[in-house]
Amino acid sequence: MSLHEPAHWVVTYDIADARRGGRVLELMKKHGLPLQYSVFLVHASGSAMHALMHDLRRLIKPAADDVRAYRVPVGAECHQLGGTMLPDGTVVGYGALDTVLATSRQTSDLLADVLV
Repeated sequence: MSLHEPAHWVVTYDIADARRGGRVLELMKKHGLPLQYSVFLVHASGSAMHALMHDLRRLIKPAADDVRAYRVPVGAECHQLGGTMLPDGTVVGYGALDTVLATSRQTSDLLADVLV
């Protein structure tokens, strides 16, 4: 994968302090789609992910906090059990995901009236 080719990433974090956690949450809301509490799906190039991780590093304390980003390979399977933060009927898939993420960057509500 090139540094400029967009990909899907799962970013997850565990922050020991509530104030730092709130700052991380606000930054992540600007870059991705929340899948679960402290788990986001981000559509970004390798260089954009590097920049995001740099910004996150400035918000956390590495000795106490944990932030991880995993690139999702094309064609990866996803199996889900239980509840979700996404509205009923929303299906996250590669084609529709780009639309949801583009919309989420333009609105304060990540999923306002977006049905995939």
